[in-house]
Amino acid sequence: MKAIALGLIASSLLNGSIRSDRMRPDVRHWAEDIYAAAPRYEDHEDFLSDVNVDEDFEDLQEAQAKQIAELKKLEEIDLTKESAGGGFLLAKQLVETSLKISTYQRLMAERDLFFKSKDWRLQDVTARSKIPKQSEIESHSFKTVGFARNLVNNYTFEQDRNQYLLIRLLARTQNSNLFLFLDQFKKRFPNSSFLPHVNLALAEYYFQLKEYEKAEGLLKSIMDNKLTPVRPYAIYKLAWVHIMRTQNEKDNAKRMAGLEKAAVALRLTHKLMNDWDAYKPAFKLKEEAAVDLAWVFAEMRTPKAEVQKYFEENKPKPAYHTYLVYLAVDAIRDGDSKLAESAFAEYLPQEVESRYYPRDLMSQIDLFIQTRSFDKVLEGYKKIRGLFDEESPWMKEWQKDKLLVESYQKQLSNHLILTASKIQQEAEKMGSQPPPKAVKGQPVYDASKLMVISKSYYDLFMDWYPNSDAQDEARYNYALLVFQNGEMERAIQLLTKIANDTKSEHRRDAAYSLVVAAASWDSTQAVPKLPEPGKAKNPVPLTKTKTTLIEKIDFFYKNWPEDEQNIPALYTAAQTLFEFGHYEDAMRRFDGLVKLAPKTEQGEAALNTLLSYYVEVGRWDDLITICKEYLANKTVASSGHRKLIRQTLDYAKSQKPQ
Repeated sequence: MKAIALGLIASSLLNGSIRSDRMRPDVRHWAEDIYAAAPRYEDHEDFLSDVNVDEDFEDLQEAQAKQIAELKKLEEIDLTKESAGGGFLLAKQLVETSLKISTYQRLMAERDLFFKSKDWRLQDVTARSKIPKQSEIESHSFKTVGFARNLVNNYTFEQDRNQYLLIRLLARTQNSNLFLFLDQFKKRFPNSSFLPHVNLALAEYYFQLKEYEKAEGLLKSIMDNKLTPVRPYAIYKLAWVHIMRTQNEKDNAKRMAGLEKAAVALRLTHKLMNDWDAYKPAFKLKEEAAVDLAWVFAEMRTPKAEVQKYFEENKPKPAYHTYLVYLAVDAIRDGDSKLAESAFAEYLPQEVESRYYPRDLMSQIDLFIQTRSFDKVLEGYKKIRGLFDEESPWMKEWQKDKLLVESYQKQLSNHLILTASKIQQEAEKMGSQPPPKAVKGQPVYDASKLMVISKSYYDLFMDWYPNSDAQDEARYNYALLVFQNGEMERAIQLLTKIANDTKSEHRRDAAYSLVVAAASWDSTQAVPKLPEPGKAKNPVPLTKTKTTLIEKIDFFYKNWPEDEQNIPALYTAAQTLFEFGHYEDAMRRFDGLVKLAPKTEQGEAALNTLLSYYVEVGRWDDLITICKEYLANKTVASSGHRKLIRQTLDYAKSQKPQ
């Protein structure tokens, strides 16, 4: 089953008008893959946390520092010297403080992931799941488990609550002792008010293992308990059990039925959280459920009027725009350009000052690429770039949010370079395949036209972002495009700059591409009349293309002598000089090739040419010297040419005047 697109952060819904220093970035909905959007155990933890994540970033950092300082003081207290009640309160405080620190740690890690990324859509769908495994966060999680163990083992107050806390933390860390404590809890506290909490922790455990049937049974048992405060989250998680099951469902009717079940559960979650509006968890379940419901509506192609009516009656009203965003993204994925166009046409005009307007325009560019509207792609990029002008309405609204503006500028440059590369790759692939079939209503582009289009995007990138880290990649790909377009002199100029740049990651590839480009350029040029091999009275001047070819061969060999591609190239250089009558240079090169690779086809040819030339011109002393040198050289002597060399040596001695 195709991955369900969840690529865009919900426009105007999640923190749509809040500055970046006062928002928790929506990392969960950042990737295109639905699996990356599934709520994780950490979201369950944050639903149970009342940490205020809407403070300024600096305030959050200060609050985290205070919690860390408080934890350090608590750890220094010898609890065994406290009274039973006093020790319990301190031990309990240790766990609660440690849990708050965990929430801060995850928040900071998500901010780092989001604002330091150059991707407008998360490319690594596992990135969010890796956050709890970061060394500092994971180490702190194990420390928190230790605090909870101490609470369970040493205090008799609130025993069911204490054991639930430990079970919850063991489930989060996938600890093997989880079921031991689960059994103990159910035997000792069968009527505890924390039993639904325990079942939710276990359901989360099974959900992460993709054992959805076990998770569903536990979640339904919680759903039936209308008094437990974790009921809304359990219903929300049940919705995601249904969503995850639809991913592998090939029968579309069954898939839609599964999504309908998810929609029912999400609507109920949404309603419950509307009724419970006073609760402000770190994981804002009301908003999160609204975003997920908007996506499910889009995936089910629920009629616009029905969705609009639902969110007008149940709030938040802007969630209808979120539905349109997902409708456009899903339609692009499914190749339904008309539906995508209608969704964009409805919501984009109302989003011109929205926080996510640049991101929405990038999504629209994806549609233009799909429909082969490449002129609109170029216009789209220029439109986004124009948003950063000081006088644009969007910039006037957001210019104080430097973090946001800088992140979008990075994302735009990355989107542009990726599009240029994508079109280039398509052109290269098309070059070895039959012409593409025409699609009704779409222009047909052959490989050469696509190369020109890709080149125009690279031009734009290199003009807009001269200091970008991606300049190296852009320069190299641009040079290859010029080469593929047959502009060899220009390609050689561009590749030479890269090959001479010691900081370039493409230096080696550029240097070898230079050899290929020079050879290709040379093959198109007329060859002057040359003397018979070995009989030139004077060297024939090398043509410009021959000189260039030999220079590029020498450059590559000088910098990467170990590369096997050198052997045929070095032979080409030597043979070219030989044909043009530059005998001394040619013999020196043939000699070097014999010693470098005597067992290769080129090494053998070099040996034959060198020996034959010395015989032809009667340079007996030189021939005797070099034959002796070869016989003394273990590499050459053991290469299978000993007999030829020995015979040539004997012949040279017989011909040398006494």
